[in-house]
Amino acid sequence: MADGWHSVGLLFKNRRELVTCVAAVAMLVAVAGMLNPNQHGAESRHSVDIIKPQWMVVGDGCLVALHSACLQRPDGVP
Repeated sequence: MADGWHSVGLLFKNRRELVTCVAAVAMLVAVAGMLNPNQHGAESRHSVDIIKPQWMVVGDGCLVALHSACLQRPDGVP
């Protein structure tokens, strides 16, 4: 992102952990981009392309959505 801002993609189902992550990202003076775990493939990839996250935090049960958004699996992702 421009002007030195960093973005963090948050891929969670509606759980209280999401609120905790949003607060943590805000404390780090970064932008939290919440992604919908019900989107897959091109829809999910489009959402990721919009926020251009430098980091991703993925909740339980959301790896399938992450994998569907990636053309190839990122390093370090199970």
